[in-house]
Amino acid sequence: MNRYYNSRTSILLFFLILIGLINSACGEDRRKEYHEETKVDRWIEQTMRQHYYWAEDMPSSSDKKINYFSPPEDFFYNLLNKKEDGKNGRPYSYIENLLEDKIKTRSIHNTKNSYGFEFAAYTDYTLRVLYVVNNSPAHQAGLQRGDWIISINGKEITSSEIELLLNGGGALELTLGEYKEESKELEETETITLPPSRPIEDNPIYTYDILSVENHKIGYIVYNHFTPHKEEADEDNIYDQKMREISQQFKNEGIKDMVLDLRYNNGGYLSSASLLCEILAPASTKGEVMYSLESNKNQMEEYYFDQYYLGNGVNLDLKTLYVLVSGATASASELIINCLDPYMQVVLIGTQTEGKNVGSTVFTHEDGEWAIHPIIFKIYNSKGESDNYKDGFLPDLPFDELKSPYKLKELGDPNEALFNIAINMIIGNPIIEQKKTRSSAYSQGFSLQPISSSLEVKATPILVK
Repeated sequence: MNRYYNSRTSILLFFLILIGLINSACGEDRRKEYHEETKVDRWIEQTMRQHYYWAEDMPSSSDKKINYFSPPEDFFYNLLNKKEDGKNGRPYSYIENLLEDKIKTRSIHNTKNSYGFEFAAYTDYTLRVLYVVNNSPAHQAGLQRGDWIISINGKEITSSEIELLLNGGGALELTLGEYKEESKELEETETITLPPSRPIEDNPIYTYDILSVENHKIGYIVYNHFTPHKEEADEDNIYDQKMREISQQFKNEGIKDMVLDLRYNNGGYLSSASLLCEILAPASTKGEVMYSLESNKNQMEEYYFDQYYLGNGVNLDLKTLYVLVSGATASASELIINCLDPYMQVVLIGTQTEGKNVGSTVFTHEDGEWAIHPIIFKIYNSKGESDNYKDGFLPDLPFDELKSPYKLKELGDPNEALFNIAINMIIGNPIIEQKKTRSSAYSQGFSLQPISSSLEVKATPILVK
């Protein structure tokens, strides 16, 4: 009996010692280690629950999707509202590692490492140049708007080559082609060398002009993204100031007919878009609501035409605005259309816009490695309208420049297709509908069906500082 008792006692003591050892090991204070491993994810969750527009739809902390040991990218994207945040599987909210050299979401807007041109990709992976930035590698190579690129480094263009163009890299050999009416095909014309990507200056005010056509003085501006300054640290807002100077010039010239080219403008800063609204709107809008921002707490903050952004710029007191648009027209560009529409006639020429009625800001973790850009508000015009363009604005006069195989004329050329339509509308000339060339081109195996563009990859929501 005692032997049995002693045996049980020994076994019990053994397990007690074992448990003690385990507890001792587990009892090591590893909270600091766990904190280091999970601090970024916990910061992401806290920030998102406080600011994300769809915070109520985020998974709860007990949900299996919440794994604080997962990589920050995975953790962030698992929090997003997949139905509302973004389109076609591409969320508007995003996260970035500020220490990585590779840029995943910008082409020209990656001004520190860019070839300096935007392009459209077609179903057969031929590329078409949309515009070229001055003094960029593409400009140096002689690349022009409308050029067809049919191969890169002697190879057919695939997603790998497109990614290279977006991210930047070394010198490339671009084989160019030209559409021939006889064969209904792209035929090789020349091969040019595109120098390595490098820092560029991408002035958002690509070009502007004043044209005298019959009895009309027409102002024209190509505004490719709403960016107030060259660098984030700049306080002079050099590009906003240039827009103010242009407004003074247009006012002095008595401009009453205005063509605003936003076909390649996929968004940017709310402040720059607000400035443009104050320049273009009728003078009678002073003191009226420009737009309202709705946060995740259903709080609505109103902003007014109070000339806060106008500075030394001037209001043009326009009654009608002609806007050139495309599928790349998004976010702050659509804000311009939506916010001016209650007060003036806004005529859209081109193709259906993106439909992005939300905005974001940036939050940076204290260690400086991670930054998140969540959607934090939805935007409404003075009539309380927002979902009216959730699927994009439809053009009043449809015209798709990418469905024509012929050479695209330079932006600002009065004979350029969309600009020419606007000019003819202003002076009262009849408008000729776009000819359908798609079927004949397809019959020869040449695709005129664009599937994506570099602008879509770097599309951004409305940004606030």
